[in-house]
Amino acid sequence: MGKRILLVYYYLWHFLASHLRLIAGVTGWQADVALTWFTASSTISFLCLVAMRLSRRTLAAFFVLLLALRGPLWSSESNLL
Repeated sequence: MGKRILLVYYYLWHFLASHLRLIAGVTGWQADVALTWFTASSTISFLCLVAMRLSRRTLAAFFVLLLALRGPLWSSESNLL
């Protein structure tokens, strides 16, 4: 039929995961897990920085980390509603 396509992507996330897969030689699932971890840690770091800048205290970053490690808010607060 046609040629085999080594790199198929629709969004930037898939593009990065496919490059990580080709460069590092990992499976697609492992590349997705690695990028998810990177995105989560970058987002939490950014939120800590914003909290510190707004409050001008380093303790705010600690509270952001505690809230992030707590998990999704919806599961706990949905029981109250």
